[in-house]
Amino acid sequence: MNKNTISKFIYTASFFIGLVMMLWGILIYESTFIDKKLLIILCLIPSLIVFVLIRDHYNNTYSVVSSFYAFAASIVSAGFLIISLFLICNFYFASDKSITKTYIVSEIGKLSGSSKSKYIYINHKDLSKQLILKKNTSIKKGNKIKIEISKGLLGLDVIRNKKIIE
Repeated sequence: MNKNTISKFIYTASFFIGLVMMLWGILIYESTFIDKKLLIILCLIPSLIVFVLIRDHYNNTYSVVSSFYAFAASIVSAGFLIISLFLICNFYFASDKSITKTYIVSEIGKLSGSSKSKYIYINHKDLSKQLILKKNTSIKKGNKIKIEISKGLLGLDVIRNKKIIE
């Protein structure tokens, strides 16, 4: 194998690992109270660092002139990986102690697509959080929801359980 083939394998593998980690991170994001600005920062800073480090090598490996592809690869490989690891560490190493809080549903909607699942918004510590509910859940604006919350390893609150109060 030549050096170019090895480089392409490493870039491709890191890209697909980043995609898988992104999907895992999305699942954990749904159960984590986190500000979207923090996610953007966690994605962009490592991505920009990796982009600066790999841009020329990436462009030479794939014989491209535009830096767009190197930047996209940096976001998927580094940014999504960092976000996912952050969320995974916070979620899976959260405290066993939990508290139950009651929230008022501030907004209700339906997800598009075949599932037609409902979503609601609640306000938690000045953060608006979207929660996705099961398909046949009956809920109205102003209803309450009980949420069991534990403190994550990195300080973010994690949703352990939720129950609608009619």
